[in-house]
Amino acid sequence: MIISMLVSDASIPTSTLSLVFGLLFLITTLLHLYRLIKLRRRIYLYLFTFSGLRTIAFGLRIAWSQKPGSEGLAIMSWIVLSGFTFLIIFGIYDLLISWIISTTNSPTSVKIISQPQSEKGVLLEVRMVEIIKYTLPAFSIFGVVGAIQKYSSETNNIYSGKLMRMVSTLGFLSSLILYMIFVTYFALAYGSTPISRQLKALFLYMCGILLLIEFIYRTLMIFADATDMISRYAWIPHVFEMMPEVLLLVILGGIILGEWFFNDESPEEVKGSRTKSSVFPKV
Repeated sequence: MIISMLVSDASIPTSTLSLVFGLLFLITTLLHLYRLIKLRRRIYLYLFTFSGLRTIAFGLRIAWSQKPGSEGLAIMSWIVLSGFTFLIIFGIYDLLISWIISTTNSPTSVKIISQPQSEKGVLLEVRMVEIIKYTLPAFSIFGVVGAIQKYSSETNNIYSGKLMRMVSTLGFLSSLILYMIFVTYFALAYGSTPISRQLKALFLYMCGILLLIEFIYRTLMIFADATDMISRYAWIPHVFEMMPEVLLLVILGGIILGEWFFNDESPEEVKGSRTKSSVFPKV
């Protein structure tokens, strides 16, 4: 038999996989709580909250697997899963904005932005990124409404629920594509070396790619005819949706150790380069 990679996400979850991923997200919750207490950066607040809510969601899915007919558990599980997806994308957008500020303030930037007109241009570019970031909660709201319409017996509007979830998924997917475009643009416009030698830009690409895997798979699941063979292939959506999140949370909780990502260029890189005024304060 050919295994379909499109397993319906409407199927009742299995307790084993829910327990495994619940424990994984619990570990990342504790990891980011430690980072938040130690470093007090906003990104760790986003990631701590996201991990904690994912842990709760999988706890609800364990309960749902034991009571398959429970409409309340199904709805609560999907509300927690769908309603706070934006937080992890908030996290990588926060990294992107911090990197843009650091790059445009750096003496090694290829553009001199000390003139008022140049400063205004950079400010507008950053505001554009922030606008995209703050539209993300709207896509989570669409996802929540779609889940309620799909699972509630009072509405029982499967078509409308699917449409809402399509809007949610495509919104997140579009925001990630824009994120990759922003990284490319700022690396080319302000970086002093080729993108292949800009470690922070490559790190941002990696973060975006991990989440793109998840949302491309989600898009395929929604638009294609997903099978309902959850009893045999339940691991497939977990591999393509949950594992990228776990990997990203572990990486962000470990690689940015010692504030590596937020450090400015080393004195050797800055020495002898042009000096210019800072458009932004250091983060």
